[in-house]
Amino acid sequence: MTNGDSRFPANRLDFSAGVAPTFIGVETFYLFVRGGVVTELFPAA
Repeated sequence: MTNGDSRFPANRLDFSAGVAPTFIGVETFYLFVRGGVVTELFPAA
């Protein structure tokens, strides 16, 4: 989880999370949360 940079999120309302099969692999799933609302989800639900 990150705040969009390479740092940990400062709060639970604004963050992003991604999952990749390997440490340096391309993310196969990610989501962005802004203001407590999911603003982007890949792959789309």
